[in-house]
Amino acid sequence: MTWRRCRWLLGAAVLAGLAALFAWMAITAPQSAAAATQVLSKAVNLTLFIGTPLAAGTVLLIRRLKAATRGRLGAERLLGLATAGLPPARQEWGTAMRAELLSIDDPSARRAFARSAAFAALRIGHARPLAIAGTTGLLAAAGTLAVSRLLLAVDKPIGIGIYTMFAPVLLLFAAALLGAATRRSFRSGLEAGVVALFVALVGVFAVMAVEAVTWAEHYGVYVFDGDRPSTGHLGPGGAVGDALSPFFIGLHLVLWVPWPVLGAALGAAVRHRHPADGAAARQGSSRS
Repeated sequence: MTWRRCRWLLGAAVLAGLAALFAWMAITAPQSAAAATQVLSKAVNLTLFIGTPLAAGTVLLIRRLKAATRGRLGAERLLGLATAGLPPARQEWGTAMRAELLSIDDPSARRAFARSAAFAALRIGHARPLAIAGTTGLLAAAGTLAVSRLLLAVDKPIGIGIYTMFAPVLLLFAAALLGAATRRSFRSGLEAGVVALFVALVGVFAVMAVEAVTWAEHYGVYVFDGDRPSTGHLGPGGAVGDALSPFFIGLHLVLWVPWPVLGAALGAAVRHRHPADGAAARQGSSRS
């Protein structure tokens, strides 16, 4: 079986698994036929908006890993993975390290060289991706606070879950895209997007936990969806516990995780498609 066919089968399996899960949830729930139809419609939407990005991100990431870990020996794969996607200024160095590894015959010396070179490669080019990631994560947290206070100001406590689930997706995609495009590197974009995801996750849920107390005190509702508890009373502990529910954290992760991969892939593809544009522009500016 070819690698291309394996990728397609993997993506199809992810989509089929998610579709089956959502359909099972809709069919087994005790509800009317109209409600079941509505749930099935939601299952289709969830498959499209969650399953498709997850499948695409998984296939792209495995494809990149497969290309980076070519080689018959573990040392070759390790060094290939560590030097994959280096910034353009250090790509020749990465090529030289891989060539040097092939010239070493002793297995123990080869492994030691691969570990040393891989460690050096992993320390290259983190400043810009980390700056992009930190800025993106803080923007996601600030947006969460702004939306919460805006809804309270207009007296519409409908919950901030729609914002926290979907708005940061655009920020994470943009962070990975910018990181990959500016460094001409999938690795830099992925680093920016993944770190941004974790910063955003911590920031968004920290804001949600603080705002949950305010929403409970003013309206007696949960901050995520604006619902009232079945007991009729919502204290600070219950409000914070609901905001930091593992279910909500997992839901956000499932929605967010594919987009750093997709943004990094697009950013790297755009820059690699026109590699001479930047050089031509720099040459023209130097002549003028």
